[in-house]
Amino acid sequence: MGDLFFRARFPFIDLSAGGSFNGMIAASEQLLKLVDDETKIIPGHGELATRSDLIEYRDMLLQVNERVTPLIKAGKTEAEVVAAKPLADSPSGEKAS
Repeated sequence: MGDLFFRARFPFIDLSAGGSFNGMIAASEQLLKLVDDETKIIPGHGELATRSDLIEYRDMLLQVNERVTPLIKAGKTEAEVVAAKPLADSPSGEKAS
């Protein structure tokens, strides 16, 4: 999976090469169509994974998007978004620190 899937970690999104957060979500959705419960997934980082792990990753990306996008659209700076701690009450928030 290379850098499309990091098990239990936030991804690195190479904005300078055209990468985007929405692109990561779309890629996760496409990848889920290609795997089943028997598929062994080798992530770019982390231990061997399963379809359930990929679903958890996709869900984490969706949660981040739901919480951060409104702050960006409201004109918050990067520092203001970080200070707002939009993921502090979620398991994703632990990984973001």
